[in-house]
Amino acid sequence: MEFFSDEDIRVERIWCGEGTGTKLVVQHVLSGMSAERVIGFDDESRHRRELVVELSHRFSAQYPARDFVMEHMWSGPGKGSSLCLRHTPSGVAVGRVVGYEPVGRYRREMMAELFERLREHESAKRK
Repeated sequence: MEFFSDEDIRVERIWCGEGTGTKLVVQHVLSGMSAERVIGFDDESRHRRELVVELSHRFSAQYPARDFVMEHMWSGPGKGSSLCLRHTPSGVAVGRVVGYEPVGRYRREMMAELFERLREHESAKRK
């Protein structure tokens, strides 16, 4: 399962004024992590690629793929299957009953919910 893909990235251009130019903000929508850079009046394509790579490295360092487990469980005839996505270091998990539908369609939805629960978990630990 891929945890950092192009479809999960949003790029925003922010005009900062004539003296500064443009700022690029690249965000991994599901986790909320972002990277930004003032690019002035430069071509944005090179900066965009560099920011995506930087964000990908930061994401992988904070959330290594080995820390996630996706369990696909068969519930039996007439019930189909279910999925459980778990972040093993924290124990935070989310689940879905998928029945007989393709499991791939639930990836983004489950990841978004898992990252939201991870943020809540981290926030509760700090209190």
